[in-house]
Amino acid sequence: MLGRAVGVLDAFAGAEGPELSLTELADRADLPLTTTHRLAGQLVNERLLERLPSGRFRIGPHVQELVSLAPRDVAAEDVAHPYLQDLADVTGQPVQLVVLDGGESVTVDRADGQLPSRAPTRAPAHASCGGLVLLAHAPAGLVDSVIENGQFERRWDAAPGVTERVRTAIEVARRQGHLELRSKQTGTVSVAAPVIVDEGPVAAVAISGAPHSERSLAPAVLTTARSIARAMGAPATGPIPIIR
Repeated sequence: MLGRAVGVLDAFAGAEGPELSLTELADRADLPLTTTHRLAGQLVNERLLERLPSGRFRIGPHVQELVSLAPRDVAAEDVAHPYLQDLADVTGQPVQLVVLDGGESVTVDRADGQLPSRAPTRAPAHASCGGLVLLAHAPAGLVDSVIENGQFERRWDAAPGVTERVRTAIEVARRQGHLELRSKQTGTVSVAAPVIVDEGPVAAVAISGAPHSERSLAPAVLTTARSIARAMGAPATGPIPIIR
């Protein structure tokens, strides 16, 4: 009986409109008209169907109430953009949302304080602050694979000791929960922090640009990452540490 009732509800899937007559319900559910009439009446009583004055039926309000209780998989990029834009507006620096795809970091959203863009771009995971933060939470085998592949030395100009420096950056990100990199050559600073949901990172917030002062941007980046995590359903965490 339960399967037949579900079949009546399933009759609305793929229908041309939100309303069906009793005959249409019976045909689409492949049930006798009398059986459909009885089931429809029970579903109306439970508010799973609604009978209109015209005699036609549509999905009832209780279905919507149940749907609202179902867990939903929310991607970071579905909720992150307002937080990224706020960070970009406050700092005047470009902000990115990065996810890990194998050995690559993929920028799935960005904001530069003026013109937002959501065109995804890819890069080796070790080649950006956000990618390094995500590698800090990745399996050791993946980290080894990224570092040991043939593109690594070319990307980092084959500088002496670069492999060890990248491993150190990954360890720092793992230990302190974020990563801050300063380039003496360009004078830029990059900061990234993971968006952690269900004890694991789903993305990283990264910011890069010329520093306005000696004060670190890490607290702002951490706050943004945690705000995105909470918007995805993660519980609230403790206060953001002051980093000088």
